[in-house]
Amino acid sequence: ASRPLNAIVIGAASGAGEQFARQLAARSAALLLVDRDELALARLRHELGAEALHCDVLDELKVAAMFDAADQLFGHVDLL
Repeated sequence: ASRPLNAIVIGAASGAGEQFARQLAARSAALLLVDRDELALARLRHELGAEALHCDVLDELKVAAMFDAADQLFGHVDLL
């Protein structure tokens, strides 16, 4: 049996990122949802039962923290 994908979805709180997150969740992927919109991110996190991180990907230190969080959660990332 194949193992589930571990994925970071940037811009997950709306638009194409949200749709992609929903598609991955429907395929039982382990998700780290990332977005600047804390309220929409919290809503989607709760709805999908995923992990979430409020992050502005224009901030290099926050991006480094995002990858550290993914490493702690998953051990590796299959999809970004």
